[in-house]
Amino acid sequence: MMVNAFSKLPQKIIWKLKLDGTSKITLSDNVKLMSWLPQNDILGHPKTRLFIGHAGTGGILESSYHGVPMICSPFYADQFNNAQMAKRAGFAETVNLETTSAEEFVSLIHKVLTQSSYRESAARISNTIKRLPRTPVKEAADWVEYTQAQGGLQYLRPRGLDLPFYQLYLLDILFVAFLILVVGLFVIRFLLKAILKCLLGSSNKEKVN
Repeated sequence: MMVNAFSKLPQKIIWKLKLDGTSKITLSDNVKLMSWLPQNDILGHPKTRLFIGHAGTGGILESSYHGVPMICSPFYADQFNNAQMAKRAGFAETVNLETTSAEEFVSLIHKVLTQSSYRESAARISNTIKRLPRTPVKEAADWVEYTQAQGGLQYLRPRGLDLPFYQLYLLDILFVAFLILVVGLFVIRFLLKAILKCLLGSSNKEKVN
């Protein structure tokens, strides 16, 4: 489906795809297929107009930083939330590649490429990130140096290091849950025995009568 869709586009496609030895596909001249690509560098290239990916956290962050609109096709874990977040932010659309047709996929690509709102939203988010007072690396380094200068900050110490082992591993909670289970089973057993005794007693009286 994707091969068919890409062959209908006038743009050049750079496609990261790993094929096994038995898989063979015929590509149109506008598609370059590679098993590995420097994704961040390609997204940072001024001629990159669209990023089609599975909406992993790394891809979302790189696309946001470089201001590249996206088409997201999530299939696992946090990718679904990432894709919806990108769509709500206005710089992406979502698609299910297993159910969409080549014509629908081409139409969606055309929509994201031609409607200016996607690129404007991506550019706004990119400017917001790039205009931060400090880069993420510089901010992280500053906090590390600040913590070292303070001799360690108490609120950064994991609370679990100060808990007794039975609380750390929830043994006290498991013990209470075990007691509740045992008592519950005992009550059920007692009630079943009482019910059976009543039923058997009534049937014996009927036989005597």
